[in-house]
Amino acid sequence: IVIAILVGSFFQADVRSWIIPTWKNTLVGIAATLPMYLLFLVLWRWNPPSMRNDRQMLIDTLGGPLSRAGILGAFLLAALAGIGEELFFRGTMQTFGGWAIGVWPSIVITNVVFGLMHKVSWSYAFFAFAAGMYFSLLDQAGILFPELSETGESGRNLLAPMISHGLYDFLAFLHVASAWRSREGNS
Repeated sequence: IVIAILVGSFFQADVRSWIIPTWKNTLVGIAATLPMYLLFLVLWRWNPPSMRNDRQMLIDTLGGPLSRAGILGAFLLAALAGIGEELFFRGTMQTFGGWAIGVWPSIVITNVVFGLMHKVSWSYAFFAFAAGMYFSLLDQAGILFPELSETGESGRNLLAPMISHGLYDFLAFLHVASAWRSREGNS
């Protein structure tokens, strides 16, 4: 969060100005969580071979710490990830890339980097890339759907992807912690 704000300030862009605290943006962020979480549940249940190691890695590395952190700890971690990553990737990196090479090429490049920063496997990196593209579209929703815009000329809205990202992470964290507790109780 601090890095995104400092980098933005250095380039004379207040990334916080794209966080528009309205009920509409909040509801869009909450509603946008549902498709991602449903996809997570389908992939978790289906457990495709290309993602089996990812699932096991999540349970092994995050399950115990998330279980010990409890609901409040998982919520705080998810909120920090949602706010920090969206400020940095969508707010700072995507914005500056947009100034240099255009909005849509910047969206793709930003999310390739976002995917690679989350790479624990290629399938996980692709999932993170796709999630990042989704968050970028939420950020740009006011441009695509002007009735959602409340930011003036740019049409940007970082609040919706922050909420969606944080809420998705929170639900996924609870799921991973539950899977870890279930496994530990059965062994």
